[in-house]
Amino acid sequence: LPDPVAVGKSRSPMETIWLQKPSGDIPWGFRLQGGREFGQPLTVQRVTPGSIAANGRLDPGDIILKIGNVNATGITHNEAQDVIRGATNILQLTIRKGTMSTVSAPVSPTISTQYSNQPPPSPPPYRSPSPLADTFTIRNRVHISRRNQTVASLTTFRTIQSVTHTETNTTTRK
Repeated sequence: LPDPVAVGKSRSPMETIWLQKPSGDIPWGFRLQGGREFGQPLTVQRVTPGSIAANGRLDPGDIILKIGNVNATGITHNEAQDVIRGATNILQLTIRKGTMSTVSAPVSPTISTQYSNQPPPSPPPYRSPSPLADTFTIRNRVHISRRNQTVASLTTFRTIQSVTHTETNTTTRK
């Protein structure tokens, strides 16, 4: 495995960066944006300071050209996530060093993921407040990035309640 620090110092148009972590439950420490469905190259949006990605010299604005042996120039964001998750403890990235202006390209929604091999935790089971009410909660998360900073992080919770009411006619006898 090449020394990631030595590889990271190269200034060629394309660089290969090797990231290695001791176990699968440690995140790589970077966030991607773009992908085929957004009409944008896969680009590193954020790198967590002190993370494996930061120590491997991955920087915001770097364009991902290959993930392992997979050409990343025409894949979707989800396909890229799947390939990265499949890398287990060693991740090889071929990148083109970007500039901060790379991140300022036309904005696409950003899918926030700290890459890890662990599945996300399951939500707690739903418990209806009463036997007469069925409640459904819809949660949408949209992250929008512009000019190298997150402009908005919108979380929408919409609760739709469907309650069945039963009317009872009571007749009083005198």
